[in-house]
Amino acid sequence: MATLATGQSNILISSFQQNGTLGWTAPTNGFHQYRIEWASQAGGPWRSFSNAAASLDSIAPTGVAMSAAVPVIYRVVTATPVHESLILVDDYTSDELGADIKDVFRTPTVGPANSTAWYEGHGATDADVVEYLDGKSAKVNVPQGTALDYISHLGQACSNKAFLLTWDIVVEAMNGGGGMFFARFPHKTDGMQVLFGFLDDGRVIRFFDEPATNTFVTVATFQPMTRYRVFFIYDLAVGSFSVLFDGTWIVDREPIPGHFATNSISEIGFDLNQTMGLPGQPAQGNVYHIDNVCFGPLKGTY
Repeated sequence: MATLATGQSNILISSFQQNGTLGWTAPTNGFHQYRIEWASQAGGPWRSFSNAAASLDSIAPTGVAMSAAVPVIYRVVTATPVHESLILVDDYTSDELGADIKDVFRTPTVGPANSTAWYEGHGATDADVVEYLDGKSAKVNVPQGTALDYISHLGQACSNKAFLLTWDIVVEAMNGGGGMFFARFPHKTDGMQVLFGFLDDGRVIRFFDEPATNTFVTVATFQPMTRYRVFFIYDLAVGSFSVLFDGTWIVDREPIPGHFATNSISEIGFDLNQTMGLPGQPAQGNVYHIDNVCFGPLKGTY
């Protein structure tokens, strides 16, 4: 018996042949891994085949008549990346509601003391703690002609493995402008540089070279006033990055451009810019809500 799969993507089991072949369809083939799970009855409990030994092997006798749960129903799922451990958690739980957190180096929930800030603003920007998303979040107002950065010093040089950066974001307006919210990483020679993010015209983009109007590609779209969680894998072991967004791998092991430092990473950040815009798309200003910024080694493979 075949069932609809669960998970963040709309996976549908399309066939279950008598020769034992299970087929499924999905909106994208960009997922790195699928997993087939089984249950003995509708509604589960669902088990992975890697743990099947606990149910199907070495069954102890309980009497003359015995029984065991066996695979009858199947589903296909995709795995969401998770952290093996956490080096940074910035979820504003210890900040007071209404607090002005612009140009203040704060101590995150997990991470070094006084290591994280919304800072280096240009113009009349605001960053305040508000009641939103998972209780408290940062509301960052970046009017037209202004800019603001976010930085978190990790307190250590992280290297030689894949790391996972996650954050929740709500963009208030999709205004057709060329304003931007970008994730940024250490540059090879100086400071930090942007690699991936959101344009205020509704596009999600990635850069494949030094940032310019002709060095990015569109990888997804987003809607205003909609909560998204971004799963960004920065793999220093192989020099690639991947992004899971809205249930789809929109970036799949793309090379980290050569101008980034790939020997280690000691800080992460965001760049919110409403000064530059794009050709024919001047920045219009926007408001962004950010929460649950987390960074640490990726658990397992992807």
